[in-house]
Amino acid sequence: MTEASSPKRTVRRVAWQSALYTIGNVAAKAGGLLLALLLWNPQYLPEAHFGVLDAAQNTVGAVVAALLGLGLSSAYLKFIADPNENAQRDDVPFTAFLTASVVAAVALAVLWPLAGWIGATFIVGTDAAVASLRPQATLLARLALVYAALKAVSTIPLMRIQAQERPLVYSLATAGEFAVLLAMSWALMVPGRLGLVGALGALVVAAGAQALVLAGALLVRERRRFDARLARRMLRYGAPLVLGALSLPLLHAGDRALLAHLAPAEERTLYAAAVRLASVVNVLLVQGFHAAFAVMGLKALTHGEGAGLHRRTFRHLCVFGGGTALGLGLFAQDAIALLAAPGSVYPQATPLVFPLALGYFGYGLYIVGVNALYARAKTRFVALAVAGAAALNLLLNVALYPLVGGAWGATLATLIAYGALAGVVALASERLEGFRFPWGALAAVLAVTTALYAGGMAVRTWDVLPRLAVRTALMGLYPLGVLAFGVYRWAEVRDGLARLRASRRMR
Repeated sequence: MTEASSPKRTVRRVAWQSALYTIGNVAAKAGGLLLALLLWNPQYLPEAHFGVLDAAQNTVGAVVAALLGLGLSSAYLKFIADPNENAQRDDVPFTAFLTASVVAAVALAVLWPLAGWIGATFIVGTDAAVASLRPQATLLARLALVYAALKAVSTIPLMRIQAQERPLVYSLATAGEFAVLLAMSWALMVPGRLGLVGALGALVVAAGAQALVLAGALLVRERRRFDARLARRMLRYGAPLVLGALSLPLLHAGDRALLAHLAPAEERTLYAAAVRLASVVNVLLVQGFHAAFAVMGLKALTHGEGAGLHRRTFRHLCVFGGGTALGLGLFAQDAIALLAAPGSVYPQATPLVFPLALGYFGYGLYIVGVNALYARAKTRFVALAVAGAAALNLLLNVALYPLVGGAWGATLATLIAYGALAGVVALASERLEGFRFPWGALAAVLAVTTALYAGGMAVRTWDVLPRLAVRTALMGLYPLGVLAFGVYRWAEVRDGLARLRASRRMR
């Protein structure tokens, strides 16, 4: 196998496994559309409560889960992929899982008495529209804490599946959790009439079901031997990542906690709704790609084949990420109108979707760059970079709120923070590995997507059918724009189509 051909084959493996990982994410997102019909219906969840649910799940839940993880999932991948760790490799799964479980249990016991303060400060907020929820603040926080502990415990079995390169199993785990979530949400919110508590309770039941199944599979299939020395080494490797692990969900959702004290409840709801729709980029592109690339990219770097792989992956991700963000921006207006109840506030979230989708696209580029830093054990730099981006996001929220309002301020802050994080990490990786990413491809994709999106916004007041026709035509122009700017060449397109036809004939 030549050095030139190896990155090409690895890129194809990344693409194939990313697609398989995405199957579960797509199934979950399809279920998410059904869930949106429930959550965006004021009959079952008041509009002001949707922002509170988002804060419980994505601010408290995600931040606490990341804190409890102690960087163990990254340490797991490092110790499994490193050929120098062969002697202890069989002990890594159980040691990491038991360590994560003990940390989660201890932290839950410590945080339990603080639930009232956590709920009042970070979940319910101070707006009068959600004043009726203040007596429930303790219960909401405790549900969010249990959810966080269960998600933290599940990270090790999920990383085990990723490290084994079993994308279909991972997809089943993802889709299975969402199936339980959908069923429990309906049961607790429709016949049960439990509203916000029911929505959070459904999250806890779904996370618990996933954790139980994944933990059982790990305990049955792996050697159950705890190595205290190995646990200490994994914690030392992961400890610098705690700051990054804590900062990443703060980057993702910290602005929503801030909005609880800066903006009216309606602004929180609009921003949370736009994030949920824009996160399709994360579901369709970033999550599946991350699951595949985190493993194969690290392996390629440890074997000296990472430069070509990372350059090619960066370019392909630019094209597909930009296209996905553009599609969401163009069709968000009609998607929200279809999902939301008539007369609700949710259609007002439409303009926020495109910039937020570009932010998630930037997070995907961060994933490409950060692999080199993990391979060189530059975990402290990663943690500081993510913490800096999270701090930038929060500062921009405060600065932009009086200028453009809560939802728009949070949107612009998120876009800038993700872009800054991707740029800093990519430049650091270039210096470490001695190669350059194709920045021209990124500039071209941003130019094409912005121009086409502006054209789509020009027809936003048209009737549905002509508006959809124009926006579909604009979406069809995107591949031509990519070719016109030279991001892809016709020869590459012909070569890809030829390989696709050949693979079909082989079947």
